Amino acid sequence: MADTSNSKRQGTRVFKKSSPNGKITVYLGKRDFVDHITHVDPIDGVVLVDPEYLRDRKVYGHVLAAFRYGREDLDVLGLTFRKDLYLASEQIFPQPENSKRPPTRLQVGIKDGDRWVGGLMGPG
Repeated sequence: MADTSNSKRQGTRVFKKSSPNGKITVYLGKRDFVDHITHVDPIDGVVLVDPEYLRDRKVYGHVLAAFRYGREDLDVLGLTFRKDLYLASEQIFPQPENSKRPPTRLQVGIKDGDRWVGGLMGPG
């Protein structure tokens, strides 16, 4: 019997969010991140930007964490059981010299010519 494990490629789930005008699209490998007390997993993603739209502007990533302490179905009448915590802001493009990192597997897989901006936040 032939070994077919190498011939089958396992897919990766990717989460996509686009701006209303479609000029900026963000792809993330996961949406939920856990604080391990000593570290938090880095946010691996790709930002695709229309080069005409970007011109000489910079792209920043902002991380907002939500602490949920109740079920979503209990959110009624404008009363929510969550607390938003502002965590981090980092320049993604142009990437500062002191934070140059090699592209991740997700970034290489999504790369789209000169539209690729890249992006990885957190410890790398």
